[in-house]
Amino acid sequence: MNMVEYTKIPEVNNYLKSVKNEIQEKQIQESLLLELYQHMEDSATEQIENGMSEEAAWHYALASMGDASETGKALNRVHQKRNPLLPLLVTGISVLIALFFSFSLIQYHGMLKNNIIYRIYACVIILSLVYFGNHILKKEKLVYALYTLLFGFTIISGSHTLLFAIFMLSILILAYWEIRPESYFSFASIIIYAVMMCLCKYPHDTYTLTAAFILTISFSSIIISSKFNTKKIKYIKVLSIIVLFTFIYYPSIYSRWEAYIKVFSIESMNIFTLLKNACFIGKSFVCEGLPYALPNYYTDYHILYWILSYGIFPAVILLTLASGMYIILYATIKKISNHKHQLLAIGCFTCLLMQFMLYILGNFGLLFLNFPSFPIISEGISSITINAILIGTIFSLYRHDKTMVIT
Repeated sequence: MNMVEYTKIPEVNNYLKSVKNEIQEKQIQESLLLELYQHMEDSATEQIENGMSEEAAWHYALASMGDASETGKALNRVHQKRNPLLPLLVTGISVLIALFFSFSLIQYHGMLKNNIIYRIYACVIILSLVYFGNHILKKEKLVYALYTLLFGFTIISGSHTLLFAIFMLSILILAYWEIRPESYFSFASIIIYAVMMCLCKYPHDTYTLTAAFILTISFSSIIISSKFNTKKIKYIKVLSIIVLFTFIYYPSIYSRWEAYIKVFSIESMNIFTLLKNACFIGKSFVCEGLPYALPNYYTDYHILYWILSYGIFPAVILLTLASGMYIILYATIKKISNHKHQLLAIGCFTCLLMQFMLYILGNFGLLFLNFPSFPIISEGISSITINAILIGTIFSLYRHDKTMVIT
């Protein structure tokens, strides 16, 4: 492919061509060369204003840039793919520890084979996104097309678990619209959010309300973190999505509040009773009654199972280790320097974190909305798939932070 001719001065074009030959990542070559050219143009303009001729000014600007080969090598060193192996390993270890101490729970219900297959499947998704996800993430239109197909299939299938999962993936669509600096595109993301709320409100209300709540918090986190909006616009947008959420879900929340806020339900009371009899260290005598008190305990109550099976202190240690994944993900996001990439990662991270927090509250009897999954730990192919996509996307954005340009 021929290089863009930036100026009529051959020496400048030859300099940029030499720099380009040293940059390995082809997709960022032109953007880096344009940045170099603009820097030289500013320098030449300044010299022209000081009375220097145009040709002499450009030669001065060129000389101030240094050796082309060295400049190219320096840019190439900075704009390399990162190695996410360490954070990936720590994340994997955190998940494996949690699964190991839920082993007897999984094995007892005959789910061992499925759980092994699902986690291998999750690993394939995460690693595929980490190393090849940039080919999808850099193309907005391709992301929109894939999401539209998945969304359409979900609506047709009517599966509430798949609907919850696809709702989590909606954060990527909202993030892509939010990272556009133009004001009309930025506010259009609010319209997209409202459409999603309306489309997913009626079927399986308890599931979609939980998903909508998580999506609202995640979208708000993107807006608050955005550098493209002034403080005033941030306040307006966050207020707008809160008002939209309340307005669209008003009849559901207030006419059937007991279906969503179940702090005083029989299920919640059973959890409180079980927790009262938990030992500080060691297995509680009420552990055997867990299947009768909470029929879905093998998928919804991993943390409660830890408390009753191993004791409060070991369960706190296990929960802390399980939290390691979120600490690593947050630390990874902080290292992403491209603001657009960071906003996409923040949206994915908040979706994961909100599920984790609601799951913890549910395991202590504070049952708000419907039960979300314990990301990657809970049973369920839809949940595991979508959370693997969110995790893989974060690490992919980190790996390709300096080598990917979203188009």
